[in-house]
Amino acid sequence: MAAIADPNNDVDFKALADGLDRTLPSYARPIFIRILGKIDITGTFKIKKNELQKDGFDPLKIKDKLYFRFGKEYIPLTSQLYQDILKGIVRIWEFNLET
Repeated sequence: MAAIADPNNDVDFKALADGLDRTLPSYARPIFIRILGKIDITGTFKIKKNELQKDGFDPLKIKDKLYFRFGKEYIPLTSQLYQDILKGIVRIWEFNLET
């Protein structure tokens, strides 16, 4: 998962996916994207990653917008899609292979 601070909600997910495809190998591309209003940092200016990691990618637990890499694009992660991933109906690796 990657977390992006985007207080204005102006991320172009098509351009993001295209840029990641050009610059990163398939195994390094984030499957989930979390859009944050701001990134919490410590007193020494380090990102508080532990809290983000504990949250995982459960849309019922997280109030931020979540997106899932589906083929060549990012789509919103709905509760139904989340349940399908957990049940194995949607297999993450099948939609994120290099073609």
